[in-house]
Amino acid sequence: MNGRRPESAPPDADTRTQVQADAPAPATRDLSADPTAVSPAFPMPGGVPAFPFFSPPQAPDEIGRYGDFRVFAKLGEGGMGYVFRAEDQVLKRVVALKIMRLEIAQKPLAAERFLREARAAAGLKSDHIITIYQVGQVNGVPYLASEYLEGTNLDDWIKRQSRAIPVAQVMRIARDTLRGLASAHEKGLIHRDIKPANLWLEKGIHRIKLLDFGLTRSADGDSRLTADGAVVGTPAYMSPEQAVGKDVDVRSDLFSLGTVLYTLLHGRNPFSRGEVLETLRAVCFEAVPPVTAVRTDVTPEFATYLERLLAKEPDRRPANAKEALRELVAIEKARQSAAKPAAFTAVMPALEMMAPPAAAAAPPAAPKDWQELTNSDGIVVKPKPLPSAKTQSYRNLPADPPETKTRGTTMMIAAGVVMIVVAAVVFALILSK
Repeated sequence: MNGRRPESAPPDADTRTQVQADAPAPATRDLSADPTAVSPAFPMPGGVPAFPFFSPPQAPDEIGRYGDFRVFAKLGEGGMGYVFRAEDQVLKRVVALKIMRLEIAQKPLAAERFLREARAAAGLKSDHIITIYQVGQVNGVPYLASEYLEGTNLDDWIKRQSRAIPVAQVMRIARDTLRGLASAHEKGLIHRDIKPANLWLEKGIHRIKLLDFGLTRSADGDSRLTADGAVVGTPAYMSPEQAVGKDVDVRSDLFSLGTVLYTLLHGRNPFSRGEVLETLRAVCFEAVPPVTAVRTDVTPEFATYLERLLAKEPDRRPANAKEALRELVAIEKARQSAAKPAAFTAVMPALEMMAPPAAAAAPPAAPKDWQELTNSDGIVVKPKPLPSAKTQSYRNLPADPPETKTRGTTMMIAAGVVMIVVAAVVFALILSK
C-alpha cells in the first residue's frame, strides 16, 4: 500500500504504511508528501486534554481514539514521544503505539528521524528485535505501531534486584542482545543507543529483545539526519568515539553492551557521574577497574572479554556482534566444563581401616527462572547431576560382596571335612600298629 498523501487530501488525513517483516523497509517519502516539512499538528476537535492528538473515547475502556486505533492506557514516555497500549481495529490485535510529541513533530527533520526507527527495524528478522507492524501519520503527527510485549525493561529489572546478578544470567543477556545486534549489523545498521532501558525482558520466557531503533544509523552514514559533530545517545552508555561526535561503526554498539554487562555484574555504571561532561570524560579517558575486583565468580576469560568490549580503541574490540557472540559462546562452554564435578576414580584402599572420603558437594543450581536456555549454540547451563552410586569408589562398597562371602564359607567347610578325614585315617593307622 502506498501511503503517499494525494495533494487533495485534507491536512488531517490518516496516512499509514503497513510494514511486512519480510519486505524491504519502506521509504520515508511513502509516508508523507514531504517528510522534512511536516504539516502542522493541530489538536483534534474535542481532543483529550492530556493528549490533544487523540479524538474523544467511544467506549468506557478507552482514553481516546487515534486514527484506526483504540487507545487504552499510557505505558511510558520519553524525549521523543509517548507509548500507549492500543488496539488496531483493522487487524484486531493489541499493539504498542508510539506517538511523537507535538512540539517535536513540528521541527525540521524530526519526523524523519522518528520514522527511521520503523524503517530500520522493519526489515530485520530476529527473535531478539521488536517487530514493527505499521508506521504513518495522523493529523500530521507521526506514529509507529509495534508488537505489544509483556514483561519489563532491563533497567527496571536491575533496580528490583536485591542481590548480585548471577554470571549465568549476565551471559544469557549478553547472548540474546548479541543475536539481535548481529541481525542489525549484518544489514549494516548501528543501533547507537544500547542501554538497559532499551533491552526488554519478556515475561515468562525471559528473552531479551532490542527496543527503540530511533537513533539507528546505517554503517555508510546519513549526514542529512545527524549533523557533523552532533552527540546523540545516552552519555553513560556511549562509546568513546560516539561521545566526541566521531563517525561510529558496529563496534560502538559492542562498547555500549560491555557497559551494560559491567553494570549488571558490578551493580552500577562504571562511567556515570553527576554531570554530563564528567560522564563523557570518564567514557573517553578513564579505565574501568577489573570486574574481578568486585566479583570473584567471574572467570578470567570472561573478565578479559569484558575488557575487550570496553576497549577505548575500536580496533581492540571484536569486529562485529557475530564475532563477539562466537567468542562469548566459547567462553560460556569453557566455564560450564570447568564447573562440572570431577570424575570419580575407582581406587582400592591400601588399608582396610582407611577413613571414608568426605561427601562430594553438589554444584550450585542455576536460578530457577534462567535454567531453560536456548540450545542453538549447544549451551546448557543447568548443572548435570552427580554420578550415581554405581560409579563411586570401591571404598563405599561392602568389604565382602555376598557372592564372595558364600564361596569362601563353602571352601572353608570343605577344607574342614578333608582335614577331619585325614586325621581319622592317620589315627586309624596308629591304632593298627
